[in-house]
Amino acid sequence: MLHTSITKRRIAGWPGRLPVPEIIRRLGAAIAAKEHAFWPDSVSLCDSDRFEPNRILTPKTLTDIYLLGLAEKNSGRLVTFDQAIPLAAASRVKDRHLLVL
Repeated sequence: MLHTSITKRRIAGWPGRLPVPEIIRRLGAAIAAKEHAFWPDSVSLCDSDRFEPNRILTPKTLTDIYLLGLAEKNSGRLVTFDQAIPLAAASRVKDRHLLVL
């Protein structure tokens, strides 16, 4: 559920404001792509083997750190424009799990 609302918010803001039916159409097209893989919310910020709470400096970074941990668990990569994500907050994450554009 978390990533669903995040996805809606980020798609809704890109590229500018779009009507809801168009957002849903684009989301459907992305989901239908053969490269798409669904990642359920299968990690917890409370998992001390996966996350370092003392390295999460502000609540503003919680979502990105969670998504970074989720990407690591699924052998994927978080792609972002945010250069301020503290990599050390997710214990198992390596450089390959994060791509900052």
